[in-house]
Amino acid sequence: MPEKFCIFCGETVLGRIDKKFCDDHCRSSFNNSQHVGLNQKLKEINLSLKKNRMILSKILEAQKLGSTQILNRKLQEMGFQFKYHTHYEITTTGETCVCCYEFGIIPNGDEIKVIKFGEQN
Repeated sequence: MPEKFCIFCGETVLGRIDKKFCDDHCRSSFNNSQHVGLNQKLKEINLSLKKNRMILSKILEAQKLGSTQILNRKLQEMGFQFKYHTHYEITTTGETCVCCYEFGIIPNGDEIKVIKFGEQN
């Protein structure tokens, strides 16, 4: 029977005939290396969502209110990325709200209304 080699490290593989890796570490490392691009993109998006949530939280925390108005430009200067959000909600007043977890923004010209669900919507 021909000798088999680990597809990750090249060491000799012992055991079952269909075995591809020499040990669990090589199997895990190989699989992680195959998904690194996908995982990196997910990490970037999750980081952006967390940052957006933090920005909205700080805005409302500073105002000590359930909702407030902020200039669109100011939100961008704080690093808010409008393309990343978790979902849409329709408020009790019928406005479409772009949400980032429990926080939301409602565009209104140059200003944006920032709200937290469960407190005021």
